[in-house]
Amino acid sequence: MVKAFADTKSKAQGVMKRISKDNAVEMGRALAKLTHSSPGVVFKVALELMMSYGNLSDVFAECVRFFTDLTKDVMIWSLLSALGSNQRSRTQASYILSISPWL
Repeated sequence: MVKAFADTKSKAQGVMKRISKDNAVEMGRALAKLTHSSPGVVFKVALELMMSYGNLSDVFAECVRFFTDLTKDVMIWSLLSALGSNQRSRTQASYILSISPWL
């Protein structure tokens, strides 16, 4: 089980590193295939990268249309868990009243 999760995590990282506006459809389908086996692992990787790179959130939103209903439920749970944790700031460091780009 651990090996399967590690394999899914590495594949998700590979897909998320190659994603762009030009290939959002292909990468969205690839992410959808990965989420069938373990959506929690894929969304953990995706949220970590979206928190680091703010411009990924728009492209990832385009990929969501290929996800199943169960996958979307897991995505919402992962997003709420990330919002509830204190690991990442929700405001920009330069100006306290503006929200971070990853939101």
